[in-house]
This record gives sequence, C-alpha cells and structure tokens, in this order.
Amino acid sequence: MCWHMSGKYLASVSEDSARIWSASDGKCLYELCSGGNKFQSCTFHPEYVQVLVIGSFEFLEMWNPFCQSSITQSCSAHTDIITSLAGSPLDGTIASVSHDQWIKIWA
Repeated sequence: MCWHMSGKYLASVSEDSARIWSASDGKCLYELCSGGNKFQSCTFHPEYVQVLVIGSFEFLEMWNPFCQSSITQSCSAHTDIITSLAGSPLDGTIASVSHDQWIKIWA
C-alpha cells in the first residue's frame, strides 16, 4: 500500500489486483487485474505522479489508471518476486528489492 504524493489517493495491491482508492471517501476509483502474474508491491512514480509502479514475479508493471485504466507497460526486473518498491523524490528513481537477493535502482 502507498500514498499518492497529493494525499488524495491510496494504492493497494493484492495477488490478483491493484486498486486506487479515494482518500476522502474510501471508494475504489480504479482497478487493474493482475492477469496471472501475482502483484506483490507498489509505489507511485516520484516524477510521473499518475503512474503506479507495481512489483510482481520478475516484472515491474507501470500503470497509469488516470488515462488508460487497463493498459500497463512491463519491464523485466528481477528473477524472483519483487517484494518492495520505494520512490525517491530527490532524483526520481525507483528502488526494488526481490527474493533474488538483489536491490536495484531504476532511473
């Protein structure tokens, strides 16, 4: 689960879906089904603030629910489950960590 930098939205992931929630009324605004690659982690991109980065088995999925609600862009990232993601507001990078015992920084 993560906050959007505006404070207006929360994102959550479960194995089968990612959801964007309204922080003001708790309603689910957007939902993305995982399509079989179980979701594990998420963070909003620090530079492209409408993009939710989702960690799954081996892949990072970039999802912009605010303009294309069911289209993602995938990036091969690790050789195992991506368990945690963090964005740096200082330089716009994303850090990912996986059960493959690697921490990676993405520019």
